[in-house]
Amino acid sequence: MSERPPAIATALGTDLRHAWRGLRRRPALLAAAVLTLGLGTGANSAIFSVVNGVLIRPPAVADPGRLVWVTLRAPALARPLNLSYPDYEDLRRRDDLFSGVAAYDALPVALGRGDARAAMAEPGIIRGQVVSGGYFDVLGIRAARGRTLQPEDDRVEGGAPVAVVSHPLWAGRFGGDPALIGRFLTLNAHPFEVVGIGPPGFTGTEVGDAADIWVPLAMHREASPGGERRLAGRDASWLRVVGRLAPGVSRRQAQGALPPVPRDRPPIAGGPPLDLTVALSSFAGALHPVNRGEAVPLFAVLLAVTAVVLLIACANVGNLLLARAVERGREIGVRLALGATRARLVRLLLAEAAIIAALGAGAGMLLAAWGMPLLLAAVGAPADLARVAEPDGRVLAFTIGMAACAAILCGLAPSAGAIRGDPAAALRGDRGDRVMLPSRVQGMLVVSQMALSLLLLLGAGLLLRSLAKAAAVDPGFRAGSAVAVSFDPALQGYSEERRDAFCRDLLDRVGTLPGFQAASFAALLPLSGRVLAMEVAPASGGSASGGPRFGGPPSGGDGSAGFPGGREVTFANAVHPGFFRTLDVPLLRGRDFGPGDRHGAPGVAIVNETLARRFWPGEDPLGRRIDLGEGDLVEVIGVARDGKYDELSEDPRPFLYLAGPQRPGLLSGLTLVVRAAGDPARTLAEVRRIARDLDPDLPLSDATSLDGLVRRRGDRQRGLSTTLACFGALALLLAGVGLHGVVSFTVARRRREIGLRMALGAGRGAVVRLFVGQGMRLALTGVAVGVVPAAILTRFLSSLLFGIRLSDLTTFGAVAILLVGVAALAGYLPARRATRVDPMVALRCE
Repeated sequence: MSERPPAIATALGTDLRHAWRGLRRRPALLAAAVLTLGLGTGANSAIFSVVNGVLIRPPAVADPGRLVWVTLRAPALARPLNLSYPDYEDLRRRDDLFSGVAAYDALPVALGRGDARAAMAEPGIIRGQVVSGGYFDVLGIRAARGRTLQPEDDRVEGGAPVAVVSHPLWAGRFGGDPALIGRFLTLNAHPFEVVGIGPPGFTGTEVGDAADIWVPLAMHREASPGGERRLAGRDASWLRVVGRLAPGVSRRQAQGALPPVPRDRPPIAGGPPLDLTVALSSFAGALHPVNRGEAVPLFAVLLAVTAVVLLIACANVGNLLLARAVERGREIGVRLALGATRARLVRLLLAEAAIIAALGAGAGMLLAAWGMPLLLAAVGAPADLARVAEPDGRVLAFTIGMAACAAILCGLAPSAGAIRGDPAAALRGDRGDRVMLPSRVQGMLVVSQMALSLLLLLGAGLLLRSLAKAAAVDPGFRAGSAVAVSFDPALQGYSEERRDAFCRDLLDRVGTLPGFQAASFAALLPLSGRVLAMEVAPASGGSASGGPRFGGPPSGGDGSAGFPGGREVTFANAVHPGFFRTLDVPLLRGRDFGPGDRHGAPGVAIVNETLARRFWPGEDPLGRRIDLGEGDLVEVIGVARDGKYDELSEDPRPFLYLAGPQRPGLLSGLTLVVRAAGDPARTLAEVRRIARDLDPDLPLSDATSLDGLVRRRGDRQRGLSTTLACFGALALLLAGVGLHGVVSFTVARRRREIGLRMALGAGRGAVVRLFVGQGMRLALTGVAVGVVPAAILTRFLSSLLFGIRLSDLTTFGAVAILLVGVAALAGYLPARRATRVDPMVALRCE
């Protein structure tokens, strides 16, 4: 018994050596098989590297297994909620469950022009975070220079104006200056002392939300103008919280020990009462649980797509090895006649498949490393995703597992042929079906390739058609030559008077631009990716006072959510006079905002068609009042045409426009929209120059044309459709190559028959039609087989489709024609070569 393992190892080594020698004698077959599997495994490795970095691998922190995300969950909500500041304080006191609790939130930071080592041409917005004093300690992050933020920095509001700078920002903008520690930087018009430099590679725990600088949560009032009220109540759900479990406490124990959320808790964001619970989830991946739910289905589709590509590649290589096994029928017969066992032959054939799979996996890793940046750039992924998606041991193990599965799949057909083969028939030179598996097995593999290619191409086609439909949708405004520039005067400490004076001067100077047509300000732009939701209700009368109640994003299918008492959550915006003319949004009734609608004047609003129908069906909305909450009433002075506000694919939804001058504290940021004849890029450059002349220290952001703004709203769908199209093209190429190989093999096996047909008078066209018809039959069968799986797969894409049915006949017909066309070409090339053979030569060869 003790000698058995070495004997098995010796036998395996012998099989591998024999298999390698046999493959080296067929370098073309080896290269084709390795490249085919390399493409299949490379696609899987690339996508799994992203999945591993985003959903599985914990961030680079100390002992991540002891860390947990803390969120609020409710049965009525599709995804979890962040915590309020009082919630965080409650958790921080539970030292029986947590050895530390950290909270943080993203923060735009205006860095003064003179703070960098080399003066910036323009002041810039950098990415910041307000974090609790124990943030770095909870994560186990140490400073590369100086120190991190400590709990004492976070005890007194406004008492510790200190900051930690990320290593990339320090090395880039500050040139790695060691004297930066101890210097003061002007952040959002307030001085902060730099006390430390973060470690290399650490910019936060979430992908797409990297931070350049961290300041204490106690400095929230200074760092985030207008946001200080969020520290007070439990109805503000804004903090992302992570906790480190106390020694000896498991996540399940901590979850069970947390008390239920009191039912008398104030509703979050003024919404309906929710049955909330505190939830602990594992600290894995680079996405917060709030965003994780949207990413999982998307990555599941991508993994399924790459698995399909790998199956097609395996079918291709299986066909190649099956053809090789048929050619080796006499050799296999001789081996069986000389006493070789069928198990030994199966081992030998599987060894060949294993060598090809191993080489293919290595080629796949190289292709994945080379193609990953190209893929991420093509889909418009966040810049820090490439760092998160770096391969590790888990990716290597996944690739090895794929190689093992590929070896088994590729070796099944030739191994089964070795078991079924008849040695006597092989020695007689019989090339019939008794030697190896019937040739119909190769046809079945091609049919499966065509069916799987149909899945990918149909999904990509539906997404591309949907994207074209969405691009053709009227967004409710005219982009044309309009441009937009955003800025936040509050970050520079502007008072209301100074902000109003700056806006007036900016409008006056922009009005002198060549080709100027119109200009105005707005808190938000439609399709900008940012929305403001408010809870409103129709009212019969009252005076304007108080302030609006804000809600979360509408949850209804039409963009609104009903509440008791007729209140609803609707999207809103604060716009200045001239906004509708600048964006060319038609006013169907009433008037636009005017100079008289200023701060202190009676509150006014403009509604869109859907909101007017919702609140006053069949009635005239002009002169009606809307209750924004807490006694704040506004009078409807106009009705604007419906438009697209968040997504191009959205259904008509209620929308409320408020007078911007009457709502200076609604949002601190402003966007200037300018319409002028001529090149939008030139207009944008002139607008930036004018703004810099008025205030060189005011940072500008999101400078874009409105055409570019509309295009960017389709980036997510465009990225997915591009990915599917790339993989679909790869699958089609592999399927075409596989079909070409099958027809070529069939032509070679039927060479005597071809010669006899031509000797008896068959024309070249008849021979070509014979083999092209074979390929066409296989392709049509693959299309028929793939219909049902394609219908199932495309249902996963239903949430991403707009204006396209899952059973879209145009897309299905185009994909089917493409598959049949590729099949015709793949069959025509070897058939055409067969007609060039001299019939007498073919007969003599037999």
